[in-house]
Amino acid sequence: MTILESSELLLQWFQRNDSFNFEDNFKELIPNYLSETPEADKASILCALKSLEENKAVKCSIVNKQEYYVLIRPFETMEQNVSIGYNTILVLTEITRKTSENTNNKDMLIDPLNITEKDILVVLNILMTAAKLNINNE
Repeated sequence: MTILESSELLLQWFQRNDSFNFEDNFKELIPNYLSETPEADKASILCALKSLEENKAVKCSIVNKQEYYVLIRPFETMEQNVSIGYNTILVLTEITRKTSENTNNKDMLIDPLNITEKDILVVLNILMTAAKLNINNE
């Protein structure tokens, strides 16, 4: 398991829980998970936890000789700053423009000079809808 995969599992965990203790929560984090390299997977989870700590998402505290990783603030309030290049902006605006034309819905058009989180969510919703339609048509 890669650190990226472990990070995704942990983010899903912290979406539902405020803290993580390796000894108490590892099996719950990965239920029914069979691995050929369980020690390497544990190392991957620990690396991902350290990365979350370095990115100030969690803080580690030792209680009774066990490490607890605790969210610094509620998961819903966490944000990231992202820089988006103009090639990506053009793709985002093209997706919304074409979808707007196909659905006759101009509400989904985005301002290419002021991309917001709402705009990203609109594009993701378009892509998720298209993916579901594609799966259903196969």
